[in-house]
Amino acid sequence: MAGALVEAALELWVSSLRDVKVRIRPLFGRERVAASAGRFLDGLCWGTSRARRAGCARERRVILGRGRWEADALCDIVRDYALETLADEEAVLVID
Repeated sequence: MAGALVEAALELWVSSLRDVKVRIRPLFGRERVAASAGRFLDGLCWGTSRARRAGCARERRVILGRGRWEADALCDIVRDYALETLADEEAVLVID
């Protein structure tokens, strides 16, 4: 039973990450830069050592250094996604 719950959670996580990549795709003028942004997100989710092996530092350079993209629009997408995903009338924000 626990294995099925973990598998369902992973499926949801993968689906959510795919949705985020679809949402941010229009912000990048070139497919190559959009693909780099997707790989960069993957690397952030993997953790530092695995991301480093996957070349995420290079992806960050392509996205931030050479690629053209809409930073303000990305902030709007992230804010909207967080509100859709985390918003709850009963929620309480705790800052440590």
